[in-house]
Amino acid sequence: TMATISKVKTAASTLTAATADLVQLTQVWDRVEVANATAAALYVRFDGVTAVGAADGTELVGASSTKVLYPGAARPGYVPGSTTAPAHAISLVGTANAYTVTGLAGY
Repeated sequence: TMATISKVKTAASTLTAATADLVQLTQVWDRVEVANATAAALYVRFDGVTAVGAADGTELVGASSTKVLYPGAARPGYVPGSTTAPAHAISLVGTANAYTVTGLAGY
């Protein structure tokens, strides 16, 4: 069963093996940083589709690394710094990865 985690700025959790999590940041951020604290690949989507490992449209966050994503740019009507646009919805999947998703302001 997919876990759904809703936070304003930062969400941290550990995936159940091969089951996607959905992180919803309830404030809109200009950028989102995904940190993978595990020695295994982590796959991320932010377009409303559930992440599947190494599939088209999925971003790779390498082992023990971080990646900054710009999910707002993919959404029609997005205004940087807006607090009224829909929440970011970030889907993550991996192999029991520990991860942190953090909203970042400013470019």
